[in-house]
Amino acid sequence: MSKEKEFNNHRIPFYINKDNSIVFIKKGQSHIEYFNEIGHFEYINFVIRGYILDDHIMFYIGNNFEIPINLTIKTILKLVYSINKSSIKWVGLGCIIGKVGEEWNPKISIKINTTI
Repeated sequence: MSKEKEFNNHRIPFYINKDNSIVFIKKGQSHIEYFNEIGHFEYINFVIRGYILDDHIMFYIGNNFEIPINLTIKTILKLVYSINKSSIKWVGLGCIIGKVGEEWNPKISIKINTTI
């Protein structure tokens, strides 16, 4: 199994649709595979997407994995509170592109305190 497939098998991918709802993608499937499957490959360029992995959530947009400046705190909290919120320790915004199959570091990370 490739490192990329192994990485995709461990994360829970999602994207934010035009109604600002969180749409989860089947675990193990990449965003590209999913958008191709639904006939909307162009979504890769303009929808906020990301994944949940272990103790964090990553959000990014576009082919360069940029910081999603239109992402709201409300959307972040909706996602954190829709899953096991105590397991989420931080949120990453944008990605510093690295090697395929490895997790990339965030451009910005925000610590989450869910004890409130």
